[in-house]
Amino acid sequence: MLPGTPARSGATAAPAADPAADEAAGAGPRAAAAAKRGALLAGLGLILLFFAGLGAAPLGEPDEGRYAEIPREMLATGDFVSPRLEGVLYFEKPPLYYWLEAAVMGALGVGEVAARLTSALLGFAGLGLAWAMGRSIGGARVGLVSALILGTSVFYVALARMNTIDMTASFFIAATLVCFWLAHREAPGRRRFLLWLAAFAAAALAVLSKGLIGIVLPGAIAFLYLVGTRQWRVFREVPWVRATLVFLALAVPWHVLMARRHADFLWFYFVREHFLRYTTPEAERWQPVWYFLPVLAVGLLPWSGLLPAAVPLLRGADPRQRGAQFLVTWAGFIVLFFSASHSKIATYVLPAALPLAVLGALAADAAPEAGPRARAVLRWGSASMAVLLAVLAAAVVWIALGRVPKLTTDAMPAVAAAGAASGLVAVVAAVTAWRGGRRAVTLLGVAAMAWCGALVLATPVVAARRSSDQLAAVLRERLRPGDEVAALACFPESLAVYLGRGYTIVDYRGELTFGITHLTPAERLRRFPTIDEFRPRWKSARPIFAVVDEPKLPRLSEAGLAPQAVLARQGKVLLVANTAAAAALAERKRPMAAGTPGGSPE
Repeated sequence: MLPGTPARSGATAAPAADPAADEAAGAGPRAAAAAKRGALLAGLGLILLFFAGLGAAPLGEPDEGRYAEIPREMLATGDFVSPRLEGVLYFEKPPLYYWLEAAVMGALGVGEVAARLTSALLGFAGLGLAWAMGRSIGGARVGLVSALILGTSVFYVALARMNTIDMTASFFIAATLVCFWLAHREAPGRRRFLLWLAAFAAAALAVLSKGLIGIVLPGAIAFLYLVGTRQWRVFREVPWVRATLVFLALAVPWHVLMARRHADFLWFYFVREHFLRYTTPEAERWQPVWYFLPVLAVGLLPWSGLLPAAVPLLRGADPRQRGAQFLVTWAGFIVLFFSASHSKIATYVLPAALPLAVLGALAADAAPEAGPRARAVLRWGSASMAVLLAVLAAAVVWIALGRVPKLTTDAMPAVAAAGAASGLVAVVAAVTAWRGGRRAVTLLGVAAMAWCGALVLATPVVAARRSSDQLAAVLRERLRPGDEVAALACFPESLAVYLGRGYTIVDYRGELTFGITHLTPAERLRRFPTIDEFRPRWKSARPIFAVVDEPKLPRLSEAGLAPQAVLARQGKVLLVANTAAAAALAERKRPMAAGTPGGSPE
């Protein structure tokens, strides 16, 4: 709640001197009914943000294609222990997300909705965790605002609608810490015991989601919080033996099975993928140490403007102090931990979004009681971030009108309308927040929801440039038994998902290097040839269709892989045919260009 909103229920308030406040107090039933309607509308809006149009955008490259193909191959092979990508062993991540995806695909079929539903469901469930955390620290209203902030933060919404592992790992890390928080505050009894078991079970599932960070992050955060607040007694209250048995029973079996099946699994998975990736630049994902700060500041707009006002909660005798300290420890450790890594990707700090959302809700709720300085900080922060959101929304409107040809020439009226609504409401929210109006949080929520909606509506246009769905559609119409599909010096990871089959990958290793080393020489030659090894096949009488990045086409042509025909284009990727395939198409009397999606052939 921003300055000017009513005090929290249960708080001691000074006699009202504002007639408007008296009138609002006298309209209790009407205000309660309006609040319920507002909560219902907000809930409906959140459901739409997380689930509407999940299948509207094609699977993007590379992550969405990869994390759909691995569970597709699990279903195809029946092997749910050893993850494979393009038919080769792929040990970079543990299997929980693949299992969940495979279960959904088994029920709904392989497709965009099935690929994204796990992330959307767990992302939406994360709002419940934010509500539980906020309610425990600051009461029911703080819980609701916490869920609203998290559910209208574009960083969180975007990852909830993407087929990646990050939301699953973030959810179980958050579940671990929320259960820890509730357990250490609970009175002795069965409920506390079950909360401890739930915390250790969630940590095990976090490990099965994304490796050792599933226990390192929540374990370090809980430890630092307890030591920093001198709550030594909690260490003695944890049912260590039974809780640890629960953790081991869930987390260990898959690791043991993998170690027994594959002699080099332990080294690759634990040493290379955990320690070397963190301590060395091997992954080639270097970013400056401050990289995650703007990611969170922009990703949580406009709510990031509330966070500076949370500082007073960390000192003094405020009853919410312990909760604020825990939230700061939670978010701060995650940001610092990944900032120290030699490998940085924006999605790594997703687990910090939930505690920051709750901290923002607490700051908005507490500022009116924290003195004029805190109220001024809140006005400045919320108003300035609302203005920044209005500027960004205006930029989105300009792009959606097709005024930036480098990005898109397609007009997107729905995106422009949502962006305009976000910008206009953000301006009103900025003025309201600056004046200390009681409607500021509501207006910020509407602006943020429209902002997220604009970007969700724009996703299909953006994703179409980074997918292989249209190329696969052209291929499916033309492929005959015996035809070969290849990728020349590239690896479009969504292509196999849309084709429902693997393909030959020429002159590319990348993330497949480890798996390729486990193939026999004959299998390696068949599936992953070099240019020189593939050239005779390309010039043979066997029809071959291939995808290639357009900038690489001259080099490949010089190496003897010149295409006879270009069949389609999607973004910068071309679908081409060798001489035998072009001749076969002509003989089948199928026009190569007419009606092909993704643009005109060359």
